[in-house]
Amino acid sequence: MLATRTAAQTVVVNSPTITTATAQTAVVPFGVCTTPAALASEEHSLVAVWIVPSRLGVAQLRTSHALVGYSTQPWTAAVSIGTLGTERYTELGLSSLVATNLTERLRVGVALNYIFARAYGFAAENLVTVNAQMVFALDSLTRIGIAGSNLLQYERAGSTRGSMGQLSIGAGRQILSSLWLDADLTLPLRSSSGLVFAVRWDAIELLSIRFAAATIPKSADVTVRLDALDGACILLGLHYHAALGMTSSLGVSYRW
Repeated sequence: MLATRTAAQTVVVNSPTITTATAQTAVVPFGVCTTPAALASEEHSLVAVWIVPSRLGVAQLRTSHALVGYSTQPWTAAVSIGTLGTERYTELGLSSLVATNLTERLRVGVALNYIFARAYGFAAENLVTVNAQMVFALDSLTRIGIAGSNLLQYERAGSTRGSMGQLSIGAGRQILSSLWLDADLTLPLRSSSGLVFAVRWDAIELLSIRFAAATIPKSADVTVRLDALDGACILLGLHYHAALGMTSSLGVSYRW
């Protein structure tokens, strides 16, 4: 199965992006299937679509993604779909997400992901995984969180190895009115641990920029959200992976 280990997910579940345990610095929805509790902070329903034009410099490995979420506080539910198709390889990912604010300080979220993959000449593969996240607000400026990817896996028809499990534990704090910081310890369940750092800067009222870096795998990215119109946003992402190279993501979202 074609996979990226950046967020411990197959390629159609998430775009290449670095996520954090609190998701406090996130400005785009590219990694929401890894951090589903982030949906609980949504006060509006939303729809987002984006593409990853190529992977490994190969245009045929283009993926398309869509997310639709409905919010009726304190609950938010969403569905996500990702697709990749070539003459010799097809991958389809479906995710169902639910998040809620259990208290004024505690939010939780769960994502159930199904991935179907078929390579020419090989048996189709089916994989089901569960992601979960919990975020607790220590005060109005500081949050701590824990997020687990691929905690439970079910494989059928030719799958010999699922996606790599990962546990992230971290904290986030608002430093200034326009500046947030996240720091995580990541614990991949099949390899060594690493660190993740992220900073979000609301440069102006309509523009938010996020920089992130991870030690395992060695990667870095920048994501940008531009509020173009009332409720409509332009989403941009550029991700660097030491082994997989540079990947971009382009999309739009709308909240109502």
